[in-house]
Amino acid sequence: MRDLRREAIAYLTPPMGGFWTWDEGGAVAVMRGGGTIAFTAELAVVLRRLAPQGVPPLNAVLLLFAALRDSGLIEQVSVEVFDDESSQGLDAQIRAGLERMSRIDAPLRSPLRAKAVIAEMIFEGGEYDVDPELAGVAVELLEAGLGDSVRDGYVDVGENASVAHWFHPEQLACLAPGLKRFDAGELALRLQTGLDALPGAADVDLPAADRVRALLVELQDDDELAALAGLARNLMAAVALPRPIGEADEMPLGGVSDISNRGPLDRLLLSELAHDDLTLAVRVAVGEALYLRRETPPRTPPRRRTMLLDVGLRTWGVPRVFAAAVALAVAATADRHVELAVYRARGDAVDPVDLTTRAGLLEHLAALAVELHPGEAFTAYLAQLPPDASEPLLVTTDEVLDDAEFHTRLREASTPMLIAAVSRQGDLNLYEDSPRGRKLLRQVQLDLDALSRRSPTRPKLASVSLLDESQSRELPAILSVSPFPLLLPQQFDRNRTWSVEGHGVFAVSKDRRLLQFLHSAHGGRQWSDVLPSANVHWFEGIEYDGRSYAVVGAKQSGRLHLLDLLLDDKSCEISRLEIDSQPVKCVCSHLGALFVVQGRRVEVLEMATGRRLQTIEVSRGVKHLRGRLFVNLRRRNYFALSLDNATTTGFEPVLGARSVHCPKLLTMFERRGIDGPIGVTTRGDLYFTATDELRQTQHDVAGPVGVLGVSHDGRRLALGPAGEKRRRTATIVDVDTGESRRPSSPYDSSVDLVFEPELHRTVSHRSLRHRLSSAFIDGVDGLLTFRARGHLVSLAYDSQKQTIYFTEKHPWQAVQPVAETHREFLFLDCPGKRGAGYLLRVAQWNGGKAVIDSRGLLHLISSDPRLPQATLVLNDAQVSVWCNDGRSCGEDYFLLEAATSNPREIYQTVLEPFVEGLR
Repeated sequence: MRDLRREAIAYLTPPMGGFWTWDEGGAVAVMRGGGTIAFTAELAVVLRRLAPQGVPPLNAVLLLFAALRDSGLIEQVSVEVFDDESSQGLDAQIRAGLERMSRIDAPLRSPLRAKAVIAEMIFEGGEYDVDPELAGVAVELLEAGLGDSVRDGYVDVGENASVAHWFHPEQLACLAPGLKRFDAGELALRLQTGLDALPGAADVDLPAADRVRALLVELQDDDELAALAGLARNLMAAVALPRPIGEADEMPLGGVSDISNRGPLDRLLLSELAHDDLTLAVRVAVGEALYLRRETPPRTPPRRRTMLLDVGLRTWGVPRVFAAAVALAVAATADRHVELAVYRARGDAVDPVDLTTRAGLLEHLAALAVELHPGEAFTAYLAQLPPDASEPLLVTTDEVLDDAEFHTRLREASTPMLIAAVSRQGDLNLYEDSPRGRKLLRQVQLDLDALSRRSPTRPKLASVSLLDESQSRELPAILSVSPFPLLLPQQFDRNRTWSVEGHGVFAVSKDRRLLQFLHSAHGGRQWSDVLPSANVHWFEGIEYDGRSYAVVGAKQSGRLHLLDLLLDDKSCEISRLEIDSQPVKCVCSHLGALFVVQGRRVEVLEMATGRRLQTIEVSRGVKHLRGRLFVNLRRRNYFALSLDNATTTGFEPVLGARSVHCPKLLTMFERRGIDGPIGVTTRGDLYFTATDELRQTQHDVAGPVGVLGVSHDGRRLALGPAGEKRRRTATIVDVDTGESRRPSSPYDSSVDLVFEPELHRTVSHRSLRHRLSSAFIDGVDGLLTFRARGHLVSLAYDSQKQTIYFTEKHPWQAVQPVAETHREFLFLDCPGKRGAGYLLRVAQWNGGKAVIDSRGLLHLISSDPRLPQATLVLNDAQVSVWCNDGRSCGEDYFLLEAATSNPREIYQTVLEPFVEGLR
């Protein structure tokens, strides 16, 4: 007879010289060299889950447990097992898989349920010697406690015994298939749903109208077709077509087919109504009343709607997109029982059009015809019409309707037809055309620019859709909210600041953030916090079709990136410039081309994409001067990089040695709005190359003149004594007026004010706290207190001013009580947002944590999930607060949207409960 208990003990007994053994009376499996692998309670749960399919060798299960607990245990086992000569074949199959398992995120591998699911995924599908019955007995032993029972069959052979002699690597072979097919994504899905894959959409043939409506929803966030889909949705309420004359006004109900004892009260026989009320109620209650049963109504045959779309010459441009939107709106508003057939005219033929898919819509928009009207295609189109088709619909332009030849073709067709005529100005007219004449049914006037423009909106900041799911949930919630809900200050740096007309001032911070400033009374709106570099080498201060551009990167390495600023969307796209990894001297632009000067080479790039178009070699003797300007000093010839056409670039001479009035020049620069470069003479005068004009400037520089600097827009230049490097005796010359003046203070401290006064006035700076070293709860008044550079500051609420603020304390006021009753927590470095340049430091309690952000923010995260997270702007005068439930308070300077709560409400419902949770 089979002794299951003895077999179970043998299964649970450690192998002689193996990598593990039992400890603490059989309560825990440990490594021979030290280190916990698993507790018997954990093993019991996992083996019970595996029992119905048979249990793998215990060595394999414990090796998997070791990988899930600590990667260091795998290294220890690798020395004892995988480095042995008899098990070299296991190295590639199993060791890499176990190391990969140890790198799974802790929330996916540490919980007991997760370990059981992982074991099920690894060992499922295998055939094992330990059958379900034996596995059940082994689980019972583990649950009851092993004690010393499993040591009866164990003989310790000592640390010097040969592992190869006693250890059987084939017991681990069952791990290889499961480790190979394991996927962390499938694990997360199985933990959440119990499924390996989400069920796919049912293969249901939806009506055409439903498919078009689903397509419009899908295209809402499409970069190419979102505007077209929005226009079609706005048209859906205006393009309802008249109902065909032959359509019944009432639904046919059919006749009477039978009499039954069940039915609605309105179908009671008239004889039943002859009874008195009590008798009738009794007959209905006991099921004796008689009802009429209607026969099944006849099924209405499906109707067919056909459309012919004009793609001829007169529809090119805006009418083409408008006509496509009309067709989509008509298709989306069709009845579910209407079959839709859409064609487009192509000469004297027609092609089918698919408006239910994105690919079909793009194919239609790409199709072009050169005919002036679709009249030639009428014969082919009418041949496609089924006998029971509704009135056909033609979508064209109002210019086509006024064409006499088209009118003749329409009369020759002699078919009643609906015509939707669009115009470039946004007019839509719906006509009913027949041999008797044309009748206007509906007229719509739309603002195409307003409907097609993707205007930025302000969604609720607490919406889950605004969270960046790619970021770690351990980070403060505000770091994954877009747009960033707080406005931040920035110190002015003219080398990283520029303006775009109508869109304010842009600045790149030292921690690689792009900020937009619209007014000095508000901070900067953060467009991006993951710029590849803080060094700005070129920027464009004008708008190109809703875009502006800048180039950032490291000049020495040649790693430059193009920033594409989408001004309407208030976002930034980043792409790498296609240039060689060589030092960069200068970046400039001309007519939509970007020039990168690298030594004796100039790379010509497409501004919109950063793609390389051409490489130009610079001749010897030619020296780069400034921007796109070059000079041959020996011959006194000046050149400018110029784009001749879309693909050809060359050097265009801007000044020759034989110019009539041109004296010797110190340098040359460009001023936006003035044709040709401007030269600076040795006397400090300005020479305009386009008009050969010499304009004297009023300055008081004695002796030889030198050019100390030129503003980015070319409006101002600084003159001073030649060879002067301290720049304390500079004279600022206005290029437009020729006037000059000296700064009111030394040049080094006022250069930003002098060169870019408009930018300096717009970009405002405020000092925020970010050098907090520790945090604790004040034992005297219970306030959240921080140590900042030897001072103690507490977060408090001022009931008179109704503000949240920092109150400073003397050290003797709080240190002694805190030392006796509370522990002080240091702010330690912690991982931040991927790609961001600002730093985070965290102080963590059992009841929550505080995270210091180097931008001057404090993030408070409670361990109670019911309490919202709060982000505080560390301004001494008044602390502004944003909560991830949508509430905010404080100064308008720091808030992207208006405050939604008063400071007292947030202090009592968010900050005070957070402090209470830390006690």
